[in-house]
Amino acid sequence: MNEINKLTLIERINRILSDDEFRKYCARCKNDNPNFEFEMQIVEKIARIDISQLTIDENLIHLSTPFSEEMVDSQAISFYSSLDRICPEGIQLKKLAKYNMKYVTHDVTKEKDPRSYCCSKIEKDGTEFRKIFINIEGRIGDVSNACHEICHSMSKGFIEMKSSKDKNMAEVAPVIIDAFSAEFMKNKYPDLQINFIEDAIRSRIQNIIKAREVLLDGLVIKLMLGEITIDDIQKKYYDLYLKNTRMLYRCIDNIERKKFTNMFEKRYLLPTAISEIMLEKLRTDPKSAVKQFKTILENDNDWTVIDALKSLGLVSVKEVFDDYIDNFEKRTKKLIEERKLLQSTNSDNDLSIS
Repeated sequence: MNEINKLTLIERINRILSDDEFRKYCARCKNDNPNFEFEMQIVEKIARIDISQLTIDENLIHLSTPFSEEMVDSQAISFYSSLDRICPEGIQLKKLAKYNMKYVTHDVTKEKDPRSYCCSKIEKDGTEFRKIFINIEGRIGDVSNACHEICHSMSKGFIEMKSSKDKNMAEVAPVIIDAFSAEFMKNKYPDLQINFIEDAIRSRIQNIIKAREVLLDGLVIKLMLGEITIDDIQKKYYDLYLKNTRMLYRCIDNIERKKFTNMFEKRYLLPTAISEIMLEKLRTDPKSAVKQFKTILENDNDWTVIDALKSLGLVSVKEVFDDYIDNFEKRTKKLIEERKLLQSTNSDNDLSIS
């Protein structure tokens, strides 16, 4: 057992509080984010959404017969082809997806981190490097994950290696694709509908957990800068971080390893809220939804998030988050009702077979 592991929680926190280098780093984190206080207000509202009664059957997330690498790749192409059929105008998604498949690898043994990614860069010798790593994990969401990374490769940031005008745009198009591709797969594989619904519920839970991680990082920054006290955090956030301390300990571990995440997961929160609005539009007016998606993808390097929202007819970031927060329970309840109906149907079928 090393020295840090012998320390109590409060001793570890006090060590962090006495770390002037980390304090300076937290000051830079806040100074680099002009929207810090606004984001903290929004993320706290999301973090406080009650998910305590939501449960997930992991057996429905991990497939007994997983999609193969070949099937994941082919279904990703098929998905983008379906979007082109819905809306033939604009960027040709299937053609670009097929072209970029040459950059795809599934070899996890060559990766330091199993998390999928898409990257492009210019090497020191001037050569261009592009790579799309898609880890096939045997999950129901493997195809959607592939579609997400391939969507990144359709950005000018990947194709032309252009710097983006607004880094907050990076996940907008790919997260919309998460929602669209899951809907595509659910319709294509009706026997797996309950699995896709379970994964959708799991994603909703995970998004709240991400918000809680972002909020905790923000509280650490405020604590280090003397804008909040430990007593304040204990009183106001006991239910989030002290009833179950796993997230708190993970955050402390990251700080001690010099890997403080600095609200990293916030990049997915607004895109997720946008994706819910877009998914509902896909179901009612598919051509309009796909056309709007293509427009966002074509301009993601040159637009700000506000530009993207305007293109969707949305007024503000607050409006999008309000929609997400206000409708979280209703949308989740609908998924749960779908799950119950399928479970009941499957149970009836099992009885009739016997």
